[in-house]
Formats: sequence, structure tokens, C-alpha cells
Amino acid sequence: MLNKTFAYIKIDIPMDIENQINLIKGYCKENKIFLKDENIFIDKCIEGKQIKLDSTQALENLSLNSGDIFIISELNQLGSTIEGIKSVWKALYMHGVDIIIIENKLLNTYSKSLIERKLKSEIIIELLNYINENMDIIYYNEKTHKSSSIGRPKEDIETLTDEQIQLLEENFPKFDKDRSERTITADQFMSILGLKRNTFYKIIKQYKKALGE
Repeated sequence: MLNKTFAYIKIDIPMDIENQINLIKGYCKENKIFLKDENIFIDKCIEGKQIKLDSTQALENLSLNSGDIFIISELNQLGSTIEGIKSVWKALYMHGVDIIIIENKLLNTYSKSLIERKLKSEIIIELLNYINENMDIIYYNEKTHKSSSIGRPKEDIETLTDEQIQLLEENFPKFDKDRSERTITADQFMSILGLKRNTFYKIIKQYKKALGE
């Protein structure tokens, strides 16, 4: 079976399609990689919704096989979340698909030895794990340095409902530990309380202060 080349493009704005296609075609021409127009998969995203590509669709929709080449412009084209990116990367690697990331050439597995592919994939997965584990802190630190929008309703511990306060008290001990010892993640806790990330950390800080921590 002859190996094929596929390209995946995730776009939020229609005018980006042509730019992305030209970027990928230009790369293929420069590196003598044959890419058929019919093998360019375009995912038109709608704001607020996750992209369609996941570990299953990446293989089924594009009919990828071992030895095929999968081209994207940037690593974040693989998903809208760190877990999504990691899931697709693992699926592509496990199926023996060569990956080309135009803007991050050091991450490419195309034309690399089996050992190099394995090492690159392990490094990328570890890097994504690290980012995912520390994203809560990074995101919170960024948000606390930004001023609030004018007219935005005040949201703090005093605005919680009785049910939210009860859930906070019940689940806080599971969260208020070293990261490795937690039995509940920040995302899970946020979901339970029904809070957005910046509001969640603001309330956690207030609650700790109220407890005298």
C-alpha cells in the first residue's frame, strides 16, 4: 500500500483557510512532499465549541495508516484542550503516522528513526502533562493581573448559593492538599461548584482566608 499525505486545518475565521492552505502547500513543495487537494481536511470551528478532530476521527475521517504523513501548521491544531492534543498525538503515534508541524519543526517525527520518534513522542507527552498540571496556576496568575471589566457583576464567596457553600465545604478538604495528594482536580471542583476559573480561584482564596489558612 502506497503511503499518503494528509493535511489538517483548523480555522476560526473563513479568511484563514487560504492562508493555511498556501502555508501547507508551500511547505510540501519546498520539501518535495506530494499532497493531493482531496487529502486536505478543513475543520471550520464555531466559537465556543470544541473542534471536531479527536483520536478516533483523526484516523477514521482521514483513513490514516502506518507510514502516512499528517501535516499541521502548529501543535494546537490537534485540539482545543491539552488533553485533546495529547489524545490525538498518542493515536497518531501508535498508528505509525509520521507527523509534520510546520511552525514547530523540532517536534516533527517525519523521516526520523524509530528511536527518535519514540523519544520525541515521550518528550511531547511529558511536556503536555506538565503544562496541563500547571495550567491552573498559570491561568490564575495571568487573570489576577488583569483588571475587571466595567459593569461586570461582582462574584465572590458572598454571592454563592447555600447549595454551592455546602458543596464547597464538602469538597474543599479533597482539594486543599499538595497536587499529588488531591483526590479532586481543580476542573472537577469548578464543575461541581458551577464556577468559571478566575471566580473559582478567587473564592478558594477567600475561603482559605476565612479558615485562617
